[in-house]
Amino acid sequence: MTHDANKTIAAITESQMGASRVDQDTGEVLEQGAAPQSGVDYSAMLVQAMSRSERLLARQDSLLDENKLLRQELGRQRKLYSEAKAAFHAKLAEAQAEFDIMQRDNNVSYTSKKNNSRVTTDTASMEAAMKAVGDSLTKRGVSVRQPVVDHPTDRNMAIVRTILSCNGYEESHDISIRSAYSYSSNGADVKTFGAEVSLVRKYGLFAALGLVQETKDKDDSHSARRDYSSRSTQGYRGEGSYEPQGQSGAQQAQQPDVSDSRSAGSFSAAQVQQMFTAATTVQELSKTMNSIPMDVRKEIGAQALFNERRMQLQGQRMAA
Repeated sequence: MTHDANKTIAAITESQMGASRVDQDTGEVLEQGAAPQSGVDYSAMLVQAMSRSERLLARQDSLLDENKLLRQELGRQRKLYSEAKAAFHAKLAEAQAEFDIMQRDNNVSYTSKKNNSRVTTDTASMEAAMKAVGDSLTKRGVSVRQPVVDHPTDRNMAIVRTILSCNGYEESHDISIRSAYSYSSNGADVKTFGAEVSLVRKYGLFAALGLVQETKDKDDSHSARRDYSSRSTQGYRGEGSYEPQGQSGAQQAQQPDVSDSRSAGSFSAAQVQQMFTAATTVQELSKTMNSIPMDVRKEIGAQALFNERRMQLQGQRMAA
């Protein structure tokens, strides 16, 4: 019974009893007072107050029962979510065990922001990624989608979203790029936007599925091309050595055999100076520098020789 209802009942009782004296502990009427002369039916008011109090109690019980059911439903949904998530990750792990190492079948050339030189490297294509994945995901009911959606706050940005889903459970991985609105309507900009979307989709897929590209050779860890059957083998003298393309015969003759020197473990300052002098571009110079072990670089002061030759090459390029 609510506090208001108790006050109402007490007031009605006091009105009915008049100035009666009541024992506060037992509620026994010790002295009956004269009831006021009134035509109000306090008994009906008391019944109404008690009825209202009972309805409020019943409503409270109903709300408590509903809250209990909601908590049970929330617990059930959390359990279903956890089970679906665990099943998804188990299937993804099984599929990853069957993924092949991706071949670097795509040759990419771009301008380096560090020294503004052209860099050529090999990377895996989207086709190589799909070959590596094969039907490992499909046969386990895992689907992959990569829509391009608008950024929620920035009109000039878009989101390439990689979505992996299975049996109602899904995970998404987002990468932000410039949106189509930030490009002009000419054909060149449209192609640039399409190329950027394709590139980000590829690397988004690599990251979401944990795909791995084949390891580059030690001598080929920076900018040298790899030899695949679909590509020209010009520039390769054989296993373990590489000749940069575009050098003259005299330059090739002056170029020391890096693999032999490294295998012997001997680099002299004069030899390194000759190797740096033979380099005609900053890219070739960097490749030569990276072929020298770190401890040898410190011992013979290769960094100073490298900086000197790099400044010479940059000056020649600016003069041209």
